[in-house]
Amino acid sequence: MTISPSQREALLKDLGFIMKDLLKVIKVVSLYPEDNPLPQSLRRSFAEKLVNIIESSGDIWVRVDREKLLYDGEIIYQDGGKEDRLAGLFFDTGITDFTFKDSLDVPEVYKLLNVIKLYMNTPDRSLDLVAMIWEEGLPNFTFGTIEDVALSQYDGVVDINTLQESGHISALGCNFHGADVPQDYGAIFTEGIESGKVDLDQLGTPPAGATFVGPGVRGQQVGSNQQVGSGQQVGSGQQVGSGMPLDDDDFDSGEFKVGEAIAAMGFGDTPIGGHHAPAPIPNTTLILNDELKLSEEEEQTIVKLALADAEFEPYESTLGLLKEMLLQENEMQPFYETVTICEKVLTDFIQAGRLIESGQILRYLAKLEDDLRKNKPLWAERIKEALITAGSRDRLKVLTESLNEHPDTGAADLNRYLDNFGWEALAGLTDLLGELQHETHRQTLCDFLARNGKNNINLVSKGIQDKRPEVVCNSIVIMAQIGDDRAFSHLAGLLDHENRFVRLKLVQELKNCEDDQALEILVRAVKDSEKDIRAEAVNSIVARRGRPAFAAITTVLNQDSFGDLENDDQLGLLKAFSILGGDAAVPYLAKLILKPNPFRNRTLAFFRFAAFEALSHNRSEKGEKLLVKFSGNWRPNIRRQAIQAMHRRRELIYGGE
Repeated sequence: MTISPSQREALLKDLGFIMKDLLKVIKVVSLYPEDNPLPQSLRRSFAEKLVNIIESSGDIWVRVDREKLLYDGEIIYQDGGKEDRLAGLFFDTGITDFTFKDSLDVPEVYKLLNVIKLYMNTPDRSLDLVAMIWEEGLPNFTFGTIEDVALSQYDGVVDINTLQESGHISALGCNFHGADVPQDYGAIFTEGIESGKVDLDQLGTPPAGATFVGPGVRGQQVGSNQQVGSGQQVGSGQQVGSGMPLDDDDFDSGEFKVGEAIAAMGFGDTPIGGHHAPAPIPNTTLILNDELKLSEEEEQTIVKLALADAEFEPYESTLGLLKEMLLQENEMQPFYETVTICEKVLTDFIQAGRLIESGQILRYLAKLEDDLRKNKPLWAERIKEALITAGSRDRLKVLTESLNEHPDTGAADLNRYLDNFGWEALAGLTDLLGELQHETHRQTLCDFLARNGKNNINLVSKGIQDKRPEVVCNSIVIMAQIGDDRAFSHLAGLLDHENRFVRLKLVQELKNCEDDQALEILVRAVKDSEKDIRAEAVNSIVARRGRPAFAAITTVLNQDSFGDLENDDQLGLLKAFSILGGDAAVPYLAKLILKPNPFRNRTLAFFRFAAFEALSHNRSEKGEKLLVKFSGNWRPNIRRQAIQAMHRRRELIYGGE
């Protein structure tokens, strides 16, 4: 595949980045459990980038030197310190080059990383990485080794097929490496031996020109009276290999004495085919039990390691590694990619319900943005973009799903996480009001929007116009907490809302609103068509104190709708009117008492009773004098109720008669 100089330069740069990422991924996947979000994100990101490069560039062949990796004669990675040895990792295991083929896919990259992880996590790197990669079966990741180089330089001939075809090896019944049927160790001594002997007539004479391999002999031909090895002769009574003679005494009528050979090798006396068999192999289990038994010091070390592993906190450790990765990047593109990894890890943390750690990521990014703003403004802008993206609708959707799946997430944790967002996230957060399923989370979000939405009320008030009643109700909470002119303007428009639950929520929230403008809305709510809403409005008004509250109650008492209220609500208003008004309330109450009722009208009778009850709560001197006066009234009904009201008043004020 022919590429232009500019394309070649871009490819070399991409390969340099991908090799750095490879080392980074190897470190992380070797250190952290598979279910940790950081290795998952890094591995996925690396595999996708590598596959994209290969798809656009074709096969990538990389040469491995002791401390560097090269592509097309150019260095694409140079080992740094002890912890940054990528070339050394391959070089030390005998790999001289490797190739990423153009058919490589993401699952195959995962397999390669898993093999390297297993190798890296082996004590002392005792496993054979080359064999492990070969056994894994990665057709699109090929490599060369130092053994391949050695064999390619060997000029001799090892022609074992010639001996096989002639039948000189098969006559012995020998089984070569790779046989289909596994055999035990003793079989190599007894294979093809009948009655402990081998008939040499079956062997015949090796053909001239056959290649013979044996001790001291490599790739040399055997023929009649020709030299073998170091110059020894082959023939009856002639030397072979090391020069030791095979005399006729070593044969018995053409039969080799296998029994003596077995005995000479130190095996036992058990007969095999009439000859002595090897002694029983010692029980290695018993031997190894003693050899592998841990000392007390070693056991204590293992216990410490186990406890440390049990205390390993993957999320905290991931935070530390992210910080390290951000600080070690010296070039813009790798830094941008690391920030992207941070964003992916943040998403994984949120999905896992780890809002504390998620907030720590955002706070660290915000601090790093400030630190980089002066000298590296483009880097700072990339972080700022990541922070803004964290408050985007897509990310907030992930937050909503996580909160709904983790109802145990506390208000404090959620509040600390939300504090990382700026005004840019307010609109998206307002949209969550109708999505959160748990009251604790909704209330926490409302509190946050109220604290941070006062200067951006147009963003947080849009829920007032939402068609979903639950969203409107949550918006009422926010507006009531903000409590300024613009907020009350939005709230006043809800008095005529078609949903009764919205109107009820309105008067409930205004009860605790300290601003006097809330009273104006409550006075209007007293006229609501729903009984429970009118009652709640009255209770909200009665619960307040001060001259504005007294003025509001006075307004209600003078409205025609006062007579339409329930008796309990009317009584409550009159009591509050008397308590708040003091002397000013006495004339109105006296008027209710003295109103003639010749026909015993129940409504008039009730207002007379309510007026006396209200006077019993009036602590003013004028109220006391009026009760004393009425206690001597000529009308029995007024006199009796006045005396009862005086007793109740004294109990309330003095605690007794």
